[in-house]
Amino acid sequence: MATALADIVGEHDFAAFQRAGSRRAHSRTTVQDVSLTRQGDLLVAEIQATGFLYGMVRLLMGQVVAVGEGSLCFDAFASRWRRRARHEVREAAPPQGLCLLRVGYPEAVFPPAVWYDSQPRYSLGSHE
Repeated sequence: MATALADIVGEHDFAAFQRAGSRRAHSRTTVQDVSLTRQGDLLVAEIQATGFLYGMVRLLMGQVVAVGEGSLCFDAFASRWRRRARHEVREAAPPQGLCLLRVGYPEAVFPPAVWYDSQPRYSLGSHE
């Protein structure tokens, strides 16, 4: 699974991982970093990219899980997305457990006072 995730790092055409209905003009994006760690019974995958296609993470993780389960070999995984063979990508991860952790911008898009006021007023571990 880690090898499959590492294979997508870089700028590529990820049309194989784009659901129908996207209004985006193209399916190229840059995956900047990936990680896969075990936390007890859970596997935690993190993907950092310049953007995500509509449905990309669910379709990608469905394929990565299939690689981990052995129902899809790494070569088939790599071939599918490199050939942009969306019709071969059938497995999609369920939405539960997937979350957007943060969004970054190369330059400040909001003045500091507005940015500060837009941040959550709780901390992880606080149950107030």
